[in-house]
Amino acid sequence: TMYWVLTGREPYPESGSPVQDLHRRFTTAPPPVRLVRPEVPAEVSELVERLMATDPDQRYPSARTVAVTLTGFAHWLPIRAAAAEG
Repeated sequence: TMYWVLTGREPYPESGSPVQDLHRRFTTAPPPVRLVRPEVPAEVSELVERLMATDPDQRYPSARTVAVTLTGFAHWLPIRAAAAEG
């Protein structure tokens, strides 16, 4: 969902072959968010890449870890917005 929100694209567009689509989801990473939307901060793109890693050992260990990481983004995003307004 986060990939789609940031890029406006499905990370794994359907090819018409459910078996190939499923195989691709398990074995291939989608294109990096920044490849589609270069203006997305690198840290956000990296977060999405880690969330979607094909190797489970490369993903975040828990939902709590993801929540803490996302909270960190919430702290600096309003500051950037406020700076843009000023």
